[in-house]
Amino acid sequence: MRKRSSKGGGAQRSIQVHLMVNEEEAAMIRAAARKRNQTVSLTIIEAVKLLEGSLYVEEEEHDSPTVQALREIEYQLRRIGRNVNQIAHNANREMNATIEDEALRLSREQA
Repeated sequence: MRKRSSKGGGAQRSIQVHLMVNEEEAAMIRAAARKRNQTVSLTIIEAVKLLEGSLYVEEEEHDSPTVQALREIEYQLRRIGRNVNQIAHNANREMNATIEDEALRLSREQA
């Protein structure tokens, strides 16, 4: 198993704490750690800090006006990207058209 690097930036942890949990609790803790891309230890430490009020709660920022505005900008950029891709696709398709294809297209437009 690969050792994950510490993300805390604080003092190195050298004290082990043994914690007894049942299978359901262990699965819940592992899932929470995986969701946050953290070690189980860091997930538990952050949970305790959150309960004690010493951890900055990022969830408050998720609904801030700035985050909402950034989400809207990201959405609009994705739409612009799709439009550019469609334009490029159509331009490339038309560049591969033969004279016969263009004549057929023109005859359909005139009809």
